[in-house]
Amino acid sequence: MNTRTPRRRRGAARRPRFALAVTAVFFALLYLPVAVVVLFSFNGQKSLTVLHGTSLRWYAASSTTTSSSPPSA
Repeated sequence: MNTRTPRRRRGAARRPRFALAVTAVFFALLYLPVAVVVLFSFNGQKSLTVLHGTSLRWYAASSTTTSSSPPSA
């Protein structure tokens, strides 16, 4: 009868956690700028540093222009 317990490898058990952490950080850094742009697209002012109210002004301006040039103020 074999009474020995199987030996665990330390590195093999730690790799999936490390890989998951690296993957999570990668996707956070990938999608965080997109989320910030979406958040600031609803900003009521032209400022990119202060969120002041919500507005669909920029979406309305982009839907009314037919050319590729930005709307004039």
